[in-house]
Amino acid sequence: MNEDGSVSPTRTAEALPLVADRYQLTKRIASGGMGTVWVAEDVVLGREVAVKILREDLVESEQFLERFRTEARHTAALVHGGIAGVYDYGEERIGESTRAYLVMELVRGEALSEVLQTTGPFDVPSTLSVVAQAADALQAAHANGVIHRDVKPANLLLLPDGTVKLTDFGIARAADDVALTEAGQVVGTARYMSPEQAVGGELTPSSDVYSLGIIAYEMLTGSPPFTGSNPGALAYAHVHQLPPPLPVAVPVAVRDLVIGALAKDRALRPPDAHAFAEAARHLRSSLDLPAPTSSETAETLVMGATGNGSATAVMPSAGVAVGAPQIVISAEARQARRRPTRAMAVLGVAVLVLVAAAIASSRSSDAPFRAPTQETATTVAPPTATNPVASGTPAVAVATTIAAVAPPTVPVTTLAPAPAAPGKGGGKGGGKGGGKGGGKG
Repeated sequence: MNEDGSVSPTRTAEALPLVADRYQLTKRIASGGMGTVWVAEDVVLGREVAVKILREDLVESEQFLERFRTEARHTAALVHGGIAGVYDYGEERIGESTRAYLVMELVRGEALSEVLQTTGPFDVPSTLSVVAQAADALQAAHANGVIHRDVKPANLLLLPDGTVKLTDFGIARAADDVALTEAGQVVGTARYMSPEQAVGGELTPSSDVYSLGIIAYEMLTGSPPFTGSNPGALAYAHVHQLPPPLPVAVPVAVRDLVIGALAKDRALRPPDAHAFAEAARHLRSSLDLPAPTSSETAETLVMGATGNGSATAVMPSAGVAVGAPQIVISAEARQARRRPTRAMAVLGVAVLVLVAAAIASSRSSDAPFRAPTQETATTVAPPTATNPVASGTPAVAVATTIAAVAPPTVPVTTLAPAPAAPGKGGGKGGGKGGGKGGGKG
């Protein structure tokens, strides 16, 4: 212990205990809510391992001790290259107290949470690679009936060769396990928990997919979609709020995949972790897709919940690569998407009527004609019963829409000479009109 009372991150091997007369602790590498992880030498097999020791104050709690045993059982049953393996578990008496320990594969990597803090957002290919590998590991757990329940950047280790390892099944639960928490009690990390987890509901493999979607979002932006230090406010956001749009620099198909994983209704998420992994891999191999165009980036990608509480639906995109998994769109979402198109059609007709009237007027007057400007155009067609721009529908830039419909100029109109009256010179009439309209959304 240092003079200020803190504990040094490393200590000499001679000062550290020998766990179970076999594992010599050498260096502390991490500390968490349930315990501390050490690098240790297995003196029997002559190899380095990781040893996780449950906090002393938690050993006395049968609930936490059982949770620690559960982590050992679940992880030991999972054999997958993307999951850190478990070698041993034990409990030993040390004087009047008990020491519970878990011996695991030593993964020489860095937690994704630490990488995000030091380097910021990832590029799209790297994000898709991490997501695909993590989803593969989750699928292996789900296939064995194990739901992780705490998927977050701190529990994903990145190895120097790009391999991803999923760790910490401390609050995982098998489908046939007896619950380790009271009914309605929320377990997990607030920033990454699914809506059903936030309200203490029943969890399924789709809950882990949602959490991995949050990680993908954070890797692309540098921050999870919902932030703050109040767990209650974060839980509310997961249940009721839509995530902010992803950057337009992210390909549309990738945005659709990530936002689809964050659907409030689990039925609208990828069907399982395997489908999520396959979709990410497909997009990773299709990154020669053209960059999003201005029309694609202006498109509303995520439709909000309707007044009757229906779940979020993900809008399709023309940028989705051939063969990419399709995302189901609800009838309400399709109807909502038609509304801006109808509104633009009504506005366009109104503008054309005004232009025709102005041309007709110019033919009987020497005054020059000018097409409606942006300022006059924006006041042409306010929302009415025949103009279905409903409140709550994503806003459309009216000036831009009108400018796109109105012709930039009006052709010069020349009238034929009138017949000359007897004894008088010929008469001449003509009109000229020109103008331009434009809008900036």
